[in-house]
Amino acid sequence: MNFKYFEHIVKHLTVVSACLLLGALARLAFLDKGVDDYTANIIFWCVTALGVILYALIVLFLDGIIKNRKILPQKNSSKNSTKDVIPTENLENIRQEQQNIIDQNAQGKKNIAIKYTQNQFALYTSEDDLKSLCNYVVLYSEKNKLDNIKPIKIEKLSNLDLYHFGWNIWKHFNVRNQFETAVFLKKIFSESLKEVEPESIKRHLKDDEMKGIITIKESLSD
Repeated sequence: MNFKYFEHIVKHLTVVSACLLLGALARLAFLDKGVDDYTANIIFWCVTALGVILYALIVLFLDGIIKNRKILPQKNSSKNSTKDVIPTENLENIRQEQQNIIDQNAQGKKNIAIKYTQNQFALYTSEDDLKSLCNYVVLYSEKNKLDNIKPIKIEKLSNLDLYHFGWNIWKHFNVRNQFETAVFLKKIFSESLKEVEPESIKRHLKDDEMKGIITIKESLSD
């Protein structure tokens, strides 16, 4: 026999026995008061039946509450899941919008730096070298490795001009430290700066700010 089925039988027999006991007590109480056997028996069965009916009503009531509680969390959870999906989608859109803004700002900075580089070096290097220099500036801004560098050949510009150019690029992008900027200058202008070490370049990046063809600028947009 199934254990749960047996458990239900025992539970119901216990309740019925309790109701019978309650009916018997009621019967005895009324007999003590002088009620005849026929009436006492009717009272016995009425009390017993009332006890069984009350028990059945209580069980049904409690069973209904339990079922409702099981259903409600599922409904709520489905609502919550629906609510959660919408904010997540909105959050992804916000993230994408913010990333687009960041990308646009970064590209805007690159464009400004490229235009600045073209203006400063157009008269002092070849067209091919100027294109290469602009590409190197973009690599610098993206913090990419500068491998297979073809040195830029320049005319009329002094080391001080190159230092000032390095300072302006460093300040504009603000993505590398000054020593890395000095190494950058040393690599791309290796012929002009072959006698100068990166540490020395770093120390002199901002020397004599207003001297030379290329001067120190507060902003490359100006």
